[in-house]
Amino acid sequence: MKSLFQFTTMSHKSVMMPLLAIALLMGACKKEDNTPEETVNDEEIAAIVEGALIEDTEGLAQEASDAVYIADQYTTKTLGPCGQTFDSTIVRSYNSAAISASYNATLSWTVNCNNLMIPQSVDFASTALGQWETPRMSSDDNANSSWNIGNLTTGSTYTLDGSYTRNGSQTSKVRDQNVFTSTLIITSDALNVNKTTRHIESGTASFTLSGSGTGGNNFFHQGSLQFNGNGEVVITVNGHTHTVDLY
Repeated sequence: MKSLFQFTTMSHKSVMMPLLAIALLMGACKKEDNTPEETVNDEEIAAIVEGALIEDTEGLAQEASDAVYIADQYTTKTLGPCGQTFDSTIVRSYNSAAISASYNATLSWTVNCNNLMIPQSVDFASTALGQWETPRMSSDDNANSSWNIGNLTTGSTYTLDGSYTRNGSQTSKVRDQNVFTSTLIITSDALNVNKTTRHIESGTASFTLSGSGTGGNNFFHQGSLQFNGNGEVVITVNGHTHTVDLY
């Protein structure tokens, strides 16, 4: 009886060991499956960048239009107000079936001249504060920028070199409807803006998007912008492309 009992006990242990190993393996798999999802997904990244670009949300497209509107005053080869700094304020709102926005903006600019006192470029800066909402996202944010506007007296386009920064808090309307804060920095040294339409015709830019989402998880992404004319810009991030209409 003693030997039978010992044999039975050993058999039980031999069965339990594989079962325990399987349970541990399943637990590890389950833990891996519960890994938190990305704080902000590609669709939300595209929505944040879109909101900082399009004209109706006081984005970069509107910024470029305001900048070249200022530059229009200094396109003739006459004596300019060299070295002087000017400023202006704008209150703007927009409402449609798809987009709503309201912003207060302050613009400032300084005229740069050659040794003959003829304007050559304009240093342009702006700050803006407001809100916007699209079908995919809502945002409460502020923006600031610094641009040099060149090609004042020749050609059919102005050139804009500089950067545009947008800080804010967003609520996504897609997927998990995440809530997060973000800082978007757009940098370009080659934006060409039509002198007649004041629309961005061509150029490239890079951007970084950083912030924190629900639960305090941080994120950082890099991407690029390709302006193709006809109001189209292609956003590329994490190997995916999104096409946006600026106007």
